Amino acid sequence: MKLNVVLIDCHDLGDWLGCYGRDWIRTPNIDRLAKEGVCFENYFASSPQCIPSRMCIYCSRYAHTHDVYGQMPPSGDPPLFMAQYFLQNGYQTILSKDLKVPVTPEQAGFHAQTLTSPTIQGAAQELFEYAESSSQPFFVHFSFGLIHRPFGQEFDVERLFTLPVPEVLPDTAITQHDIATF
Repeated sequence: MKLNVVLIDCHDLGDWLGCYGRDWIRTPNIDRLAKEGVCFENYFASSPQCIPSRMCIYCSRYAHTHDVYGQMPPSGDPPLFMAQYFLQNGYQTILSKDLKVPVTPEQAGFHAQTLTSPTIQGAAQELFEYAESSSQPFFVHFSFGLIHRPFGQEFDVERLFTLPVPEVLPDTAITQHDIATF
């Protein structure tokens, strides 16, 4: 029996979740998933930019082998995506939202059918309804860009000097302000 697979990724989220020790951030549902499922504790970004990093995850290849270094599409044929592997093995492949990479969902191996609800809860409900009606195993990719911060957002001044500045960044007032608004 083939298992259904659900991949959830949140663009630019990092480890800003309760399950990673940030107890002031309320993420009870994700914390429960981490407790009852798999929670990765050793991780790194394979590229310093978001789109090449996502391509690395989706294709299981390093940036220098998938040919995406910024926001431009690969110069040749796109590499194989994990959805294509599932598709080749008899899975229905479903995308919720947008991959935020320079290829189309079809090029990445997703069926034309996507979860279209504008809310996370609605997309999850669509998935449950699909799962109940299908005898075919599925690979669903929930790809959320909601975590992207709006620049100029208000922030809690009290936290401005309490958040740690990563060692790779200069510990300046500008850096502290940027981190506090993230």
